[in-house]
Amino acid sequence: MGIFIEDNVNPLTFTNTNDNIFDRHSQTPPFTQWDVPSWNENESTTPQQTPDISSLINYITSKPNWQSGNSMVFLFANSDNRQTVQAHSFDSNFIGGVPRLVLDIPFFSLGELTGNPPTDTKKKSGGCDDCIPPTIGLAKNMNRIVENGLTFNGESINVDRTYTKHPPFTTPVGEKNTLELVIYENHGWDEMSFIHIGFGLENKYDPMNNAEAYIDYHFKDVKLIDENNILQNVHITSIEDYKCSKKDTLAPDCTKIIFEYEYREAPLYSNIAIQIGDEHGNKLRHFFDGGIIVTGESLNDQPIVIVSGIQYTRIDKINDIWVNDGIEYQKTSETLYKRITPWTPYVCNDTPLDEINGPVSSSNCNFRALVPS
Repeated sequence: MGIFIEDNVNPLTFTNTNDNIFDRHSQTPPFTQWDVPSWNENESTTPQQTPDISSLINYITSKPNWQSGNSMVFLFANSDNRQTVQAHSFDSNFIGGVPRLVLDIPFFSLGELTGNPPTDTKKKSGGCDDCIPPTIGLAKNMNRIVENGLTFNGESINVDRTYTKHPPFTTPVGEKNTLELVIYENHGWDEMSFIHIGFGLENKYDPMNNAEAYIDYHFKDVKLIDENNILQNVHITSIEDYKCSKKDTLAPDCTKIIFEYEYREAPLYSNIAIQIGDEHGNKLRHFFDGGIIVTGESLNDQPIVIVSGIQYTRIDKINDIWVNDGIEYQKTSETLYKRITPWTPYVCNDTPLDEINGPVSSSNCNFRALVPS
C-alpha cells in the first residue's frame, strides 16, 4: 500500500463531489510504501501502525509558505490486488479506532543534529556558511539540544537560547570553582573555534568587552583579560564525545569544557555571559541573569584615593564604601564622599542636645560625648 500526502500547504476539507479524492491523489509527491500485515477486526495495536512518514510531513512543512496550524491530507492507495483490510474513520463507533498522527519528538531537534554539513554551504551575507551556531541549550527552533548545559560547582541548570534567568550561584573568595559547559556543534568538536566567558556584566545589553574579567579560550591557547585582578589559577580541560543528554540514549555527542578558577574578589555585578563560536563564522551568546555571587573579603590590596587632603581606602567594592580614620563613607562622585558612620551623640549636663530647648554654649553646658556602655 502506498501512503501519499496532498501536495498542498493547506488543503481544503473533503467535499461530496466527483473526483474530489482522485484530483488530490494526482497532485501528490513521492510516497511511502507500507507492507500492511494481516490484522484482526477492531484492533488498534502494532499491525495498524504505519512506517515512518516524517519524510512526507517534512516535504510539506519545508515549503516557504507553510504555516503552523495548516491542514494535511494523507491518502492511502492499495498497490496490489490482495484482499483489503478494514480501517475506521474519525466518526467510527469503534472506541479507540480513530486514526491518529503520532509525533515522536525527542528532546533535541533531529533536523539540526545531523553530523553532516548541510547541502547548502553557500556563504551567507552574515558571514556564516551553515548558520547553525554551537549551543549549550536550545536550537534555533527552540527545541532542547543540550540538557544541563551549565554546571557550577555541581549545580546544573538548563540553558535557554540566549537569555537564562536563574537563582544565582554563590561561592566564597579564594576557593576553587568548577564551571562546566556541555556544547553541541553540528560539525563536531574539531570545528569549534572559541569560548568567551565574561564576568561582572551589568545587564544583557552589556557588551562582552565591558566584563570586569574575561576568559578568551581558543582551544589552542587561553588568555585572561583581568585588569582588576578578579580571577586567579585558571585551568581548562575538555571531554570529547560527551552525550548531550544523560536521559536519552539517542542524544547526539557534545563536548564538555571544564573551567577551574578562583575568585580573588567579587565582581561589581554577578551576571555572566558566555559566547561560543565555530570555524564557519557562527557564534551564539548566552546571558545568565543571576550569575555568580561572590562572598568574603577581597584578597587584593584595596585602592586608596586622596580628596581635598583626606585619604580614603575602599573596604566594600559592591556598595562603594570607603574608610578614613575608622569612619565610613559612601562614594557619590569622584570628589564627594558622604559620611555613613553615625555621628557620636553629645550631651549637655547629661541631657541630650536634641532634648534641650533654647541656646546652648560652653557657658551653660558641660559638653561630653555619650559613649555606649
